[in-house]
Amino acid sequence: MRKRPLEILLVEEDAELADLIGRFLTEGLGASATHAGSAADAVREELTTRHDVVLVSRTLPDGDSLDLIRAIRRHNDCPILLMGHTPTAEEVIEAMRLGVVDVLNKPFELEHLADVVKKIGERRRLQRRERSRQRRLRKLVARIICERRDLARRIDLICRDFVLAHRRLAEKVTQSGVLSQIRE
Repeated sequence: MRKRPLEILLVEEDAELADLIGRFLTEGLGASATHAGSAADAVREELTTRHDVVLVSRTLPDGDSLDLIRAIRRHNDCPILLMGHTPTAEEVIEAMRLGVVDVLNKPFELEHLADVVKKIGERRRLQRRERSRQRRLRKLVARIICERRDLARRIDLICRDFVLAHRRLAEKVTQSGVLSQIRE
């Protein structure tokens, strides 16, 4: 079974940097990288396509990166990386509270970014596979329970029929007088 490419949303106002990062991740990881130049574009893109990983720049032309992360969290629980020039401790703490997986200080090595994205993508893929496995197991267990109940009802009916048939037979034997002839 062939793995589908990792869907990455790159939210970066610097188009040249976004192009460089996008090409590097596409070529290095075989990922599919989509660029959004603003928070509004990112929200629109995220509403149309659910991404596996989101990279968000700390500085955006039309809003706060933390507000964007909150908006993305309403629709997708994917891993998010925050990229920025020396974020403050408060920003890092708030980002972590919002579920940001890592904060990368610009400038960063593209190889490091690729390693981080690859690890996150694999973890995400494993989580999806595990959730899918758990859903299949829940369906299987539910079906087994349903079939077990059905089997128990059928066995009850068979037992009732058997008991009823046994009673009828006992009544016929009693009425026929065969038992009294055997005793004499």
